[in-house]
Amino acid sequence: MALRGKGVISLQNWLPVAVWASVTCALFSWAYFRYHHEPRYFYTRQILGQWLCVSRGTAAVLHLCMACVVVPVSRFLHLAVARAALPQRLPKISALFLVHMRKMHVTFAFTLVVASVVHTISHVVNAFNFSLHYNYEYREVNWGNAGQGALSLVFTSAVGLSGIGMMVIITLMAYTSLEKVRNPHYNYFWFSHHLAWPFLALYLIHPLSKVIKEISNIEEHKPCLQYVVKANDSFQQPCEAPPAFKAPESDAWKWLFIPLILMCFDLILRLSSQFKETTVSSVAALPGQALEIFMHCSSFSCSPGQYVLLQVPSVSALEWHPFTIVKCPSNKDRKFSVIVKARGDWTRKCVNQMVNQFISLSDTNKDKVINKEIRLLISGPFASPMEQVLRGKNSVCIGGGVGITPFMSHLRYMLEADSNQVEQLKFIWICPDASQILWFAWTLSSLHDKFWEHNKPDVFNFSIYVTKPSSCQYLEGVLEAKYPLVAQRIHNGRPKWDALFFDIKCEFSTKDVVNIFGCGSKSMLQQLGYQSKMISTSKNRYVLVREAYS
Repeated sequence: MALRGKGVISLQNWLPVAVWASVTCALFSWAYFRYHHEPRYFYTRQILGQWLCVSRGTAAVLHLCMACVVVPVSRFLHLAVARAALPQRLPKISALFLVHMRKMHVTFAFTLVVASVVHTISHVVNAFNFSLHYNYEYREVNWGNAGQGALSLVFTSAVGLSGIGMMVIITLMAYTSLEKVRNPHYNYFWFSHHLAWPFLALYLIHPLSKVIKEISNIEEHKPCLQYVVKANDSFQQPCEAPPAFKAPESDAWKWLFIPLILMCFDLILRLSSQFKETTVSSVAALPGQALEIFMHCSSFSCSPGQYVLLQVPSVSALEWHPFTIVKCPSNKDRKFSVIVKARGDWTRKCVNQMVNQFISLSDTNKDKVINKEIRLLISGPFASPMEQVLRGKNSVCIGGGVGITPFMSHLRYMLEADSNQVEQLKFIWICPDASQILWFAWTLSSLHDKFWEHNKPDVFNFSIYVTKPSSCQYLEGVLEAKYPLVAQRIHNGRPKWDALFFDIKCEFSTKDVVNIFGCGSKSMLQQLGYQSKMISTSKNRYVLVREAYS
């Protein structure tokens, strides 16, 4: 049974890739055989051979990749999908789109890189063939002059230089997208992807050099007929006219029309949001080398589950980093907040600067709050699959470590809201450091008490798993004194997934659809996906929704 469950998950993960591979292979084959058989490319085929077909086949695949690669990561499109998800059925569609957008983008980008490499190799070979097999009879079909070397053709032509420029850009983008480079050096990844604009410009310029020629008067000139005449003296029907050549019209702009529109809307969205005056109204020191930064912006609004890109000019005037909003502005309080934990170079500098200037983390009072304004820049908010938590009636939220932050804005919203449509919400936190429990202990305890006071004890339930049990002893007295309910819900060690999901199935057995929202490590998300499939039935489905930053 377990093997069958894993097979279902594997099939669902690879099915979109298989469909995409089939489409690209079909498109490549169509373009390849078109240039291989059509008489209008007869003289160009004489010079270039099969590499003409390879270059045109990969060009067709590149057009498709360029049309698709921007769509999954368009923030404007994400926002539009999220805003459109107000009717009852649309949240599932928008969540599905947001969850799989990164996989779609990576698949399209990988195909783009492979097709670009093959396309480049084929055109380098074409340059050598143009140089070695110059057609002296019909000079118009050639690229360059007689005796001109292949390297000269590549490095002195617009098509060659634009192709080199695009390969340099795509190599930088692909290299900085590797996980081992992107995670420790996120800014390299972020800035390299802004080279998409010059890449698009070069992509439009590239085909304008008209290297590949076709016969424009194919009705008057039959290219094979003259060879029949030469081979057979008794055949006296010559070609009616000599061949005339022209370059095929470029249709690259047609494929880039929608991506360019989306990129322009994204640019407008970013510029309109990041230059709003944003100030830090207060900062709270949290255990575990972290800060909760409370900001104020009169024109800023967001929904629970969304995230922003944050820049601290005093730390770096160039770097932007994504942070989930843990408190949304309301009519009563216009402040919103994010939690910054000192993990990488930028976050350490950010935390240390604020600590050194305003707070001392060595103080015995860990809840010390400052009220001095600090200037920040924000870009956003941006859509996230986690927005769907409160739009469904039955949800299970599972977070690992700081992956719990996407759910906090929902819990705080439920705490402040007079009513909501949630019938049952189960909250599970796998926490590596027990000190982090103090970040949200008050919120968890207060929300639980609220529903008990309203005689709705089944609406909200939570449990916490601490993977470092030794750290629990340090906070045991603090939690039991201030938050006894939270202390009772703490379990030592990692959850036993089979038993945990068996309990979830029993708890939600009467529900038709239960959304399981997960944010954490890859291994945890894989486990959640597997367990969700294992407990699902035709009448009781469990749908995993993952967090994925764009």
